[in-house]
Amino acid sequence: MGIYRCEMENCPICYTPLESRLCAPCHECGDLPEELEDLKDGYHKYREYEVFEELHLVLCDFCDADFYSYDPAYFGLKKPFDKSVLKMDFVREIENPQTEWDKYCPECQQRLKFLVFLDTARKKFGKIPF
Repeated sequence: MGIYRCEMENCPICYTPLESRLCAPCHECGDLPEELEDLKDGYHKYREYEVFEELHLVLCDFCDADFYSYDPAYFGLKKPFDKSVLKMDFVREIENPQTEWDKYCPECQQRLKFLVFLDTARKKFGKIPF
């Protein structure tokens, strides 16, 4: 999924200092405190997907169903959107999902794994939407 650096001190999107946070496996919503309870209760399935060529995310069964609600421009895709770029190719089921420490941006309100994915996608598609 590109370069993921645990030693990053600042958000790759907005440069706000990052905090450490215990997370559920989902790269999109895993930073939410209630997701730790959902993980403990076995509420979600977690799967790894190749979302864009060579860019991977681990998503829970709620976030994978909701992923297409993102505006493709958010990921740096230029209009008109090439629909072939948007995909959700299943890679693997996450067996025995566990909590993990990750960094979190209080400004972007996302965990670092998602922010690195976002930053890499924007660089790959060559357009930052904001």
